[in-house]
Amino acid sequence: MTKDELAREFLNQLAESEKSLLQELSVIEEHLRSLRKGDVADQADVVYESARKVALLEALEQIRKAMLYFSAFNGTPKKRAEEGALVEVELKGSRAYFLLIPDLGTTCKLEIDGREYRTLSPSAPLYRAVAGKRAGEQIKVAEFEGRIVSVE
Repeated sequence: MTKDELAREFLNQLAESEKSLLQELSVIEEHLRSLRKGDVADQADVVYESARKVALLEALEQIRKAMLYFSAFNGTPKKRAEEGALVEVELKGSRAYFLLIPDLGTTCKLEIDGREYRTLSPSAPLYRAVAGKRAGEQIKVAEFEGRIVSVE
């Protein structure tokens, strides 16, 4: 799987999440309208639904930010682990695949052809452990040691 294909898959996943959040927001907004139409609106329900709406709007903003990033993704090959690199890591005897991205406030995970791919941002300890390294270099994350198998 190329990085561009992976970015498209992450974008599709985010689009599905966006659709789901928009549907949930619609339900909350309808519920808030019905609560406010009543003579005596239960203030606890209004506060609760309003807080849910704010949380969903924040999540929607993060998803849209990530969608913009993946829409403009450039799969240029990388020699070092840096933003835009696809890094294969071996830790604790197993391999994992990470697409290094900026802090977008959201993460993605996909399984394709038996491989699990995840996004990884600078706030993650593993990102900091691999940043700037090349294939074959050793890494240490907390008490775990491993190596970078490949960088694309």
